[in-house]
Amino acid sequence: MGIVDYERLHKIYQEAKKICKENNLNFHFKIDSGNFETALEFTAIGYNHPPRSKNWDEVKKEGNTILCPDLLDFEHRIIIEMEEESKPGKKSGKLGRKGHTEESSRDTNRDQLYRIGGFKLCKVWESEFKSGEYKHKLYEFLKSSLLK
Repeated sequence: MGIVDYERLHKIYQEAKKICKENNLNFHFKIDSGNFETALEFTAIGYNHPPRSKNWDEVKKEGNTILCPDLLDFEHRIIIEMEEESKPGKKSGKLGRKGHTEESSRDTNRDQLYRIGGFKLCKVWESEFKSGEYKHKLYEFLKSSLLK
């Protein structure tokens, strides 16, 4: 994660905290700063947080998957991901409908693991961040997460 990405993620984190405070929502997010604070280990029988082992090579041998969501409230099983959009021709994807990058199979697999684990996922796209749309999207997501 680059400096610009981390700055964006921190702004999303601050906005989530602000929304929670202003609306008396009891969410407590951890932010992924690269030290595996948000790491989830998905196994054949479920998931662990934090992972059982810090030996990532051993986890892969066992056939498990470790993912580090950008923002995580483990207690309420809420994940917020900052999604980058790339220009056509880049390896990470191509511009798809709605101006968003078509997701890679890696992202699709990640999202599926989150769903299987019962996590609610909000994706903040780079274009939404730049336009400020993410604030309303985040508000709606957090409010609706209380109802489920």
